[in-house]
Amino acid sequence: GEFAAAVVAGVMTAEGALYLVAMRGRFMHAVPNSDGVMVAVRASEEQVKEAIGNVLGENKVRNFEVDCPCHSTPFENELCQPCDDDDVVVVVKEAQEICAVAAVNGPKSVVISGT
Repeated sequence: GEFAAAVVAGVMTAEGALYLVAMRGRFMHAVPNSDGVMVAVRASEEQVKEAIGNVLGENKVRNFEVDCPCHSTPFENELCQPCDDDDVVVVVKEAQEICAVAAVNGPKSVVISGT
């Protein structure tokens, strides 16, 4: 979506966007598979850590790295942590009444967005 928006805004050509999309795909494919997950969460760092503690136990909070590489708003965070899918599913189920879940960039990538 961001590449299409850049083309529509006149920031780059359609050919340039296609080239970048293809290169991004090659780079993503070249990354070795791992057991890590990334979850984008619309919440503050404190809210995220509290939710993880409530669902998985306080000792798990220290094992999660809360990173904010892309600040669209002060309430958007990304969690990067090697863990099993069950941990992510538990967090998602716990927050299902206020969250929507969608697979992004493959079956191991999950985005959780507030409604």
